[in-house]
Amino acid sequence: MIKNLQSIQKVSEKFATKGSEPVLVIGNDLETYVCKYILHRLPASRLFNEYIASSFLKIWQIPTPEIAFMEIKKEHVLDLQKPFKLFEPTCFASKYIRHAKDLENLTLLNRELINDNIKKTAIKIAFFDIWLANEDRNNNNYNLLIDSSTSAPNICAIDHECCFNTDNLYQAPYAINEATAKR
Repeated sequence: MIKNLQSIQKVSEKFATKGSEPVLVIGNDLETYVCKYILHRLPASRLFNEYIASSFLKIWQIPTPEIAFMEIKKEHVLDLQKPFKLFEPTCFASKYIRHAKDLENLTLLNRELINDNIKKTAIKIAFFDIWLANEDRNNNNYNLLIDSSTSAPNICAIDHECCFNTDNLYQAPYAINEATAKR
C-alpha cells in the first residue's frame, strides 16, 4: 500500500532538471522525499506514469525508490515563488536516497564498482524501458542513481514520467530507437 503523507516543514531544496522541477520535502513519516507536482510542461498524466512505472519496477525487482503521495502544505511552498495551485493536487513522491549519486555519465562508474549485479540491473532496465516505451532514459539522460555506500553497489532507476512514448496514450506505442531517444 502506498503511503499518503503531508509535508511537515518548508521545501528544503529544488532540483534543477530539464523537465520537471522536483522539490525535497520531509513527510509526516519523518522521511525525506523528492516530490513532483503539476507544471505547465508536466501534466498530471505524467505523474500517473511515474506511479505505474514505479509499480512495475517493483514487480520486475528492479531497484527504485519507495513511492508515496504527498500533500504539500501552502505555507511550505511560499518561498518557491510558484503559485500554490501547482502543489494543490497530491504530489508524487519518491523516497530520497541520501548517499546515492546521480549517474550523469558512464565514466562515473569506475571499474571497481561495476559488478554482476549492476550489469544485470542495467540490462533489466533497458528491457523495461523498451517495454514501457520510456523515451527519457537515453545516452544524454541516464536517470539512474548509484549508491556505492553499501557492500554491493547497485543502480536504481528513477524518473519515469516519459513512459508510454512521452505520454502518448492515444495511439499504439512506437519503438524506441536512437532517433526517438534524442528528443
